[in-house]
Amino acid sequence: MEKILLSYSGKIDYGVHESLVEEAKNLPDFDNIDVVVKKRLIYIIIEGLENIYKHSDFSYSVKGGAGKDDNFSLANLNDSFIVRNGNQVTAMKAGLLKVKLDYINSLNANSLKEYYNEIITNGLVSENSGAGLGMIRISLKSNSRINYSLEKLETDLYYFNMWVILPKLLKTI
Repeated sequence: MEKILLSYSGKIDYGVHESLVEEAKNLPDFDNIDVVVKKRLIYIIIEGLENIYKHSDFSYSVKGGAGKDDNFSLANLNDSFIVRNGNQVTAMKAGLLKVKLDYINSLNANSLKEYYNEIITNGLVSENSGAGLGMIRISLKSNSRINYSLEKLETDLYYFNMWVILPKLLKTI
């Protein structure tokens, strides 16, 4: 049975990000988990929240459109943790996310590490896109696919939902 440990809905900015990370670090559910699992989980939370406050197209809801709030949740599900994030993105960003995530999800762990190193080595990182390094790291840290969906809100506006499952017992790559 899924137990929600932490949840937030509203505009996620740096201050909210910091508060949620601090709350997550102090959850009693973390007291008895492996330190490596805890570090990976905190990393996934941080990266997901950073993606929201850096890339969310929150301005659309201010314009009176069909916008939805940013959201974050952390849940405990039997032998795993689930981190969920959601935010608005333009149609262009939605298309880029789909391409990047489908590619990341198509790679095995070794190919993903090689792809990560290739991006770092060849300087394929831009200020706006980040080349998907955070998503690659999330996939590597969780040893799993990045699950996602894109919900069309308006002609040029989508809602991006992402969820990552991190087992409490890690497999080695």
